Amino acid sequence: MKKGLVFAVTLCAVFSVLSSAYVDKKRNKPPATVSPPFEFRVFNVQPNITKAEGSCKDPNANLTLTFKEGFITFLFHKNTTRNVVYVSEVSFKLTYPLGGKTSVYTATNKSLEIFSAAVGHSYSCRSESLLMKDGLYLDITHHRMQGFNISKTMDFGPPDACQADRPDYRVAIAVGVVLLVLIIVVVVAYLLSRRRRPDGYQPL
Repeated sequence: MKKGLVFAVTLCAVFSVLSSAYVDKKRNKPPATVSPPFEFRVFNVQPNITKAEGSCKDPNANLTLTFKEGFITFLFHKNTTRNVVYVSEVSFKLTYPLGGKTSVYTATNKSLEIFSAAVGHSYSCRSESLLMKDGLYLDITHHRMQGFNISKTMDFGPPDACQADRPDYRVAIAVGVVLLVLIIVVVVAYLLSRRRRPDGYQPL
């Protein structure tokens, strides 16, 4: 992944996005006179005008991205038993006209286990969407993050890609198995035909 703008908090957590994170509001049930995609309003979080702050106390690290209209907070948790770090809570506050008039939108999603990576590794994904509440989604594109075990130069550890970005070898494996079965069938048929063929000519 290309390196985007990096938000960093001490040596506990780093977060970067190549494009932007955004909050969108979708109407669950459209009125009868409206056709899909119904209501869809978006607020983009611009990395270059966003500040980072937070705190660090093992096994948790707090990373808050603050902008003029509000903030987004990620709470990282380190599980030493499983040797993984993941985001256990996400919250945001946004003052913006998502529904046509300026309103305050707040949401918190707790008891999560998302953006998981091995300790010392970073988590990366091209696009993810997290339902916060009542049609409010937090969408993050081209992002990379890491909690704990950050180098002094703020470099990311080896990337652990999300499921959607991992190569899918199932089709290749299935094709290989089918070809192997066909080869075995052809070989067996050839051997059987040789066994059934009479040796030489039979006398009249």
